[in-house]
Amino acid sequence: FSSRRRHTRLQGDWSSDVCSSDLLSASPENFAKRATTALLLTSVFSWANVFALYSFILLLSVTLLALLWEWWELSHNWDRVSKRIAIAVFWFCPALLTLTWLRYIHGPMPVFWAVLVIVASDVGAYFFGRSLGKTKLSPKISPGKTWEGLCGGLTAAGIVGLSLGIVIGETWAMGGVLIALSAAFAGVIGDLVESVVKRRAGVKDSGKILPGHGGVLDRVDSHLFGLPVFAVGVMILGWPA
Repeated sequence: FSSRRRHTRLQGDWSSDVCSSDLLSASPENFAKRATTALLLTSVFSWANVFALYSFILLLSVTLLALLWEWWELSHNWDRVSKRIAIAVFWFCPALLTLTWLRYIHGPMPVFWAVLVIVASDVGAYFFGRSLGKTKLSPKISPGKTWEGLCGGLTAAGIVGLSLGIVIGETWAMGGVLIALSAAFAGVIGDLVESVVKRRAGVKDSGKILPGHGGVLDRVDSHLFGLPVFAVGVMILGWPA
């Protein structure tokens, strides 16, 4: 099992090391594969979000099934099935339920902004960590992550939060940055939690369903913790009709 699942995680690893698997130094074939997958995922998500509530719920349901499958593989050596089920419920359901609530009550826009905050944080962390990273954030859990990457991710998320405040105005003009930073920081915790799980399972990727990216959990680990925090911000500050 372990040898079959030892893939290399690329995106979201705030590494200061330059290696052949890095995004910018990847082979043209691998870069094209990653870019094509990312474009396809973005297109499917955008269509499902805008088209209708039922299409959005269908996409989240498929995502949940993929997450459950990967989690069951990662936790195959755990003794208690009840513990595996409980962790899956508390790990996956809050983010998916809050996304459904955002889409149902407020429409597609807050969903886009919520995801954009987490994506910006991941991208900022990756590039800041790759170019400036020197100080390890948590060497025992995830050696590739750095404090410089964390600062870069929070900065990028803060810029998105500021932009959100400018676009929406009202109470978000002051609270947008705070909500974005809180969601991004929660996303960092989500990333580290997944790293702990993968380290225990002895793998580097949660799966291989996404060409060039690894598993579904690799792509949404930050979202699982960050999206509920953003949703709480919407509950507190409200969202303009």
